[in-house]
Amino acid sequence: KDRGLKDEAKLIPKLKSLIQEYRPKIIFTFDSEKEGYVYRHSDHKAVGAGVLEAGKNFDDIDFYFFHSSKNNLIFDIEEVKDLKTKALGAHKSQRRRSRFIRILRYLPLNLFRSGRFESAGSAQSFMSIGIEYGEMYRKASI
Repeated sequence: KDRGLKDEAKLIPKLKSLIQEYRPKIIFTFDSEKEGYVYRHSDHKAVGAGVLEAGKNFDDIDFYFFHSSKNNLIFDIEEVKDLKTKALGAHKSQRRRSRFIRILRYLPLNLFRSGRFESAGSAQSFMSIGIEYGEMYRKASI
């Protein structure tokens, strides 16, 4: 259920169990420490905080945080942009008739195009570094 992740007592042990079972080397999650400036969602914040807490028990995992205000890495997603667009369209809880969602339906490929990348205090466009479709992350090891 959208906005239903509130019980940390259940979430964190479940996340620890999943990490222990699968032993990932990389985890992508929401940035609950340096969350983006405009958009906030309680489920995203709960998952990001839960993954951080669960991940503290493991030394060999790199964390890639999306929706961060402190991005330090860009992934070129040219090869998967169509798949990612379809995945966004399948997010049923986001299909409500809000004005914001109606606008986004008409811009699916532009969601990732010509974003900004912060590096050492300066910003440059994806295009200036040869990336047309990209996603930004904050990379960190705990």
